[in-house]
Amino acid sequence: TAVAANCLIADNSFNTDGEGRIGGALSLNNGAKAYNCTVVSNRCNAGGAMWSTGGKVHNTIFACNVTGGGAGVSNWTDSAANAKNCCIEAHDPAVLGEGSISYNPRFTDAANGDYTLRRNSPCVNRGANAYVTGGAVDLGGNPRIHSFGGRAKYEVVDMGCYESPWRRMQGMQVFVR
Repeated sequence: TAVAANCLIADNSFNTDGEGRIGGALSLNNGAKAYNCTVVSNRCNAGGAMWSTGGKVHNTIFACNVTGGGAGVSNWTDSAANAKNCCIEAHDPAVLGEGSISYNPRFTDAANGDYTLRRNSPCVNRGANAYVTGGAVDLGGNPRIHSFGGRAKYEVVDMGCYESPWRRMQGMQVFVR
């Protein structure tokens, strides 16, 4: 089974021959998988980012992808249950898979190709540790799951190909100088 892990798939363009079954970035079929990837700024006349028949996607970010009729991931033929713990920007929240969100991922500087996550990104600590692959490091070579003083609730993988140095705090925060 083919697996794409910890990869950045950006700025691809593809036009189908009229069949309309190829994604601009990914075509996952027959059990192929994508884990901890960032799929951005791809375009295709059918399936802006991804086309899938039997593929699985986990801990992955889809943002700023364009299909023939507009922005976003479309022509995704599998059920949303095959996209778990993903951030799929501008997607109908009612059809997202388990643990998935539909928000702007808040990249550091997407206009200049920096797809690391900002401190306030909704993708920080929102992945599923069970899907961490590829030697437990991100695309930049950083640890996939940061240790924050043994506090397990903060030791959760981020969505996307880059792990941020930030952690999502729970409850109220008070800073004193």
